[in-house]
Amino acid sequence: MAIRLRQPFVENVPEGPDSARVIRELAKQGNDIIFTTSFGYMDHTIKVAKEFPNVKFEHITGYKRSPNVATGNIRFYEGRYVQGVVAGLMTKSNKIGYLASFPIPEVIQGINAFGIGLRSVNPKAEVSVIWVNSWYDPVKEADAAKVHIAEGADILAQHTDSPAMLQTAQKAGVHGFGQSSDMKAFAPKAQLFSAVNNWGPYYIQKIQQLWMAHGQPAMALITGLAIHGLACQMIIWCCHHLKTCLPMLPRQQKRPRLM
Repeated sequence: MAIRLRQPFVENVPEGPDSARVIRELAKQGNDIIFTTSFGYMDHTIKVAKEFPNVKFEHITGYKRSPNVATGNIRFYEGRYVQGVVAGLMTKSNKIGYLASFPIPEVIQGINAFGIGLRSVNPKAEVSVIWVNSWYDPVKEADAAKVHIAEGADILAQHTDSPAMLQTAQKAGVHGFGQSSDMKAFAPKAQLFSAVNNWGPYYIQKIQQLWMAHGQPAMALITGLAIHGLACQMIIWCCHHLKTCLPMLPRQQKRPRLM
């Protein structure tokens, strides 16, 4: 049986008090489930959820829950680990620059995973982190990239969302990794690959659970923490799979085996 869904969405919502207004408005519109998709929406999701006990909420990347608020995440760190391995094999200076957004769990675990992957193939390599304190700020990201490059970094990684880092890397003749989406169009000579966050399977699963739970206790389906990664294709590679950058690896390095 076909299911017809109404799926309103709101983009570019600041991580501040205004997010509570937007979440509340979505609840008033009669939506059965609301996904709030940034860490900074966490407290506002909890607040609004108390006002609408019959609406289900899914907060992405957070850790606070309530009877009608669940949390969900992707294993971002799996992609970061692979990036670290490739960075360790490709660097000539043994200096890696990393642009970080905010000091929150998902970002810190990504830095750690990147470093573990890096050191697994190159114990001499080091990671330098600059905190941009923004998810998207092309000016700050470009400036941070320039600092890393000036300090000798020849591979850059990021947990920020604009292509400014890669564009800066391309101008300087160094390489880097895209974040969340394929950024090859912005810096085709600089991007090694992107670990793309594919949230589609998660949203489909949650909506199917909601549909199947019709008539059951209201919060029966919304108590757990779902975390998925490479194994279920919630992290996918761009461009043209990881094999794109293998020919660029130094011949003397042991190349990773790909499935």
